[in-house]
Amino acid sequence: MPEENEIQTWNGEGLPPVGTVCEIAASTQYLTIRYPEGTKVKVYANFIDDRGVLLAAFVDDIGQVAGVCIAKCFRPIPTPEQIAEEARIAAINLMIGDVKDHPGGRHGANHLTQLKIQRGML
Repeated sequence: MPEENEIQTWNGEGLPPVGTVCEIAASTQYLTIRYPEGTKVKVYANFIDDRGVLLAAFVDDIGQVAGVCIAKCFRPIPTPEQIAEEARIAAINLMIGDVKDHPGGRHGANHLTQLKIQRGML
């Protein structure tokens, strides 16, 4: 399986190309994914089934997770910069929550909840 630090050319749109190392995405309201979120997998084949559905066949690096899924099952591996941004957002939101939940806090909970940072705001 390729190293995690190899350059990714897949941007997350459509099926990951054969040979791409990516992650299993989270389930959504409309799509339940039966594989552990965040599992790193390598795509070995892309194909169209008898109903015309585009699918990708994948296996994880130790052979415990394997399957076939549609494009929405996959996401690119986050870059070190994206991981650092997520950590900053989580730390800021934790601090905001601590102030909001402090028994002596004088700030309104609604105001502090609005301060919580969302992805892409930093």
